[in-house]
Amino acid sequence: MYITSLSLVNYRNFERFTYSFDARGCLITGENGSGKSNLLEAISINAFGKSVRSKPDNDLIQFNKDYFYIQSGFIKEGEAFSFDIGYQNNHKSIKMNKVPMLKLSELYRHIKIVYLAPEDVNLISGSPRLRRGFLDTAKSQTDWQYLLNLREFNQLLIQRNALLKTDYDSTHKRSWDLKFYTCGKEIILMRLNFIKEFEQIFQRKYREITSKPEEISFHYKSTIPLNLNKKELDEFLFEKETKEKDSEHSLFGPHLDDLQIKINGKSAKEFASQGQKRSIVIAIKLAQAEIIYLKSSDYPILMFDDILSELDEERTRNIIHNISKKHQIFIATPNAEHYKDFDLPLLTLNGVKQLET
Repeated sequence: MYITSLSLVNYRNFERFTYSFDARGCLITGENGSGKSNLLEAISINAFGKSVRSKPDNDLIQFNKDYFYIQSGFIKEGEAFSFDIGYQNNHKSIKMNKVPMLKLSELYRHIKIVYLAPEDVNLISGSPRLRRGFLDTAKSQTDWQYLLNLREFNQLLIQRNALLKTDYDSTHKRSWDLKFYTCGKEIILMRLNFIKEFEQIFQRKYREITSKPEEISFHYKSTIPLNLNKKELDEFLFEKETKEKDSEHSLFGPHLDDLQIKINGKSAKEFASQGQKRSIVIAIKLAQAEIIYLKSSDYPILMFDDILSELDEERTRNIIHNISKKHQIFIATPNAEHYKDFDLPLLTLNGVKQLET
């Protein structure tokens, strides 16, 4: 899979931008503020339907404009297809080959992108929400049923939280409890299966990058006991009920779980060096890309927002060996010289509002 063309109108600092991409990808360079990260973000919207940097859609519109529009062309398994994404007046529209898509999540079926930026180190150092977000994205890219289950659970969560704010009937609430528990348990089991497969691939990727004997392990921390009989489940739900009524929020479920990462048996968050954290995160993303390939027989597009610049030469060389001639690769950096060994076409942004190529 690779992107062949991209046209932007009123997107961030691009008033109008058109470019044709090589199947190898592109090395995007320019001064700070010239739009390098914005360009990676614009390409990635085709895979996720939203900003990978957690920006609201309104923030993606160029200043003093009232809409943005993105048109992209792709090649997948020898077949060309296009996406049109527009946003105006709090309404987003997406078309594939000029046919409207009903849901943003449909994009997960078609475009596979793995995005890596410096702030992704927060996967290790940040809140559990970031690690849950990674699990949900990575699993959804290879399992459509997981995405459907996740959508169902999130709807149940909204409805159950609304119920907890009312003077509810206990019998009525118990039916919601059982639906909520069952759906949440299914999501957790699917996450556990994914982590088991993912960890094996990760270990190999980490060794290939670092050539170090360090042991990195993943431990899922669930707020739901998984092997409960009916009596134990009733006791569990009853135990939670008083606290949930006081807080008016659901206090168990996959929306509260965490994925702990350990290095040599200790918390990576507390004991890993910055270099180790960077290497762990890169190996996580490369393992994510490998799983996509194993499930779809198609290499995803890789996006690097200058994440490799602080690695030593050996680790950079190992990464190049690992991904070159497999993926279409986009790298955004102010220092193109650091990435010369990737042998990618060069695109220089100069920060102007209009760039035609």
